[in-house]
Amino acid sequence: MRNILRNKKKSMTFGSYAFLWRVAVDGCIVLDASTHKTVVDVENIKEVSGIDGSAPWLVSLGNMARQYAPLSKPTLHREFASLYNNESIVKFANRYGLLGQYAIPLMPIGGGTMEFGESIERWKYESREMGILLYIWDLFKGQYTGKLSQLIKWTSGVIIEYKYEYDDKLKEWQALPAPSNDIISGVAFTSIAGPHQHNELLERWKWGEVMEPARYYVCREINKHLEGHVTPQIFPFLNSRIYLHPDSLLAAMWVMFSLEILGDTKPRRCDICGKWQVQNLERSSFYCSSACRQEAYRRRRRSETQDVSENHPISAL
Repeated sequence: MRNILRNKKKSMTFGSYAFLWRVAVDGCIVLDASTHKTVVDVENIKEVSGIDGSAPWLVSLGNMARQYAPLSKPTLHREFASLYNNESIVKFANRYGLLGQYAIPLMPIGGGTMEFGESIERWKYESREMGILLYIWDLFKGQYTGKLSQLIKWTSGVIIEYKYEYDDKLKEWQALPAPSNDIISGVAFTSIAGPHQHNELLERWKWGEVMEPARYYVCREINKHLEGHVTPQIFPFLNSRIYLHPDSLLAAMWVMFSLEILGDTKPRRCDICGKWQVQNLERSSFYCSSACRQEAYRRRRRSETQDVSENHPISAL
């Protein structure tokens, strides 16, 4: 029992962070406007705070929940950023729980017990926000200055403008060059620095530089999502130490993103299945499991057999 508690304490911490979250044992259910209505005016909430509370909503089933340690899954933010449709969102929520920041009170139309749900549209928005920043961060890490220069422009200041799009094959959000002749939906425009905003950065960066503005932009946006959602707390059962504690699963995933920025974790896609996992050793090839490693071996063998067959003298007749 003592070893179990020790392992649980260890898994709930990562560096100076500590966090546990809960998942409904019976999973989640999707409710819509045909059976439930919001207790509050969601349109007014959206106008004031930008929080989307529209139907359909995700609601946890039952009163039983299990605890787990999200920080022990340091690529969870990458998985979250790949969500796109309702099915993938429900599957993620059943496995990892609700986001925990934007609960909307709901009442059955015919009367009954009030429940709290999270708008699936809000899930899609948060996934896209994180996915776009991860895409820009990957361009920075890969030193893709050509692609970044299509997004980051120098005028009187520095701006970033892009059209966001979901790549269903790669299962990721992408920031693509925005069309210059049209204003269409799905285009984002943000100032990074200018004469009246962070003017000191213009003196620090060389004219036309895109790498440092990209890094600054990603870090700035992560800080916005962490602000007010991560606080220092004393954990008596963790040797009475002070840890930084995220207030929700969503905040914990932004922490994971920041840990990746700092180099404390090194997520990488499996070369076979594309699943994200932490790479502990620097290798040219990377496989997330023994099954993928065996599949890579089989593919190499098939390729070698094919090459031998094609180069055999008889096959040339």
